[in-house]
Amino acid sequence: MGADIDQRHPDVKSDLFKWGTWILSILGDSAAGFRFDAIKHIDEDFIIAFIKDVRQKTGQPNLFAVGEFWSDSIGDIFRYLDGFGTQVRSVRCSVLQWHLLNHPYTVQHLRRAVAL
Repeated sequence: MGADIDQRHPDVKSDLFKWGTWILSILGDSAAGFRFDAIKHIDEDFIIAFIKDVRQKTGQPNLFAVGEFWSDSIGDIFRYLDGFGTQVRSVRCSVLQWHLLNHPYTVQHLRRAVAL
């Protein structure tokens, strides 16, 4: 491991965008979207742009995107999700792992659930 990818580099960004569209065309109906492992270590602007680009190029505006974000702080999780707007609907994490994997709630749903 130990190989960092600079998602801000234009050539890298272009190649990854092409890969996203290509992999979905190869997998067809077998894939409903993307799971980003260790999402807090990936540039947020890249993830947002990647999801928007792939959704637009594949004609799948509701393509699913979930990220893995391990934290014991619900505040950290909400702050992270807020940064993605509508591009990432849920995050798999230690605090809410089962709930998020089985119920793709929006941030607003999660805030209400935690307030109960």
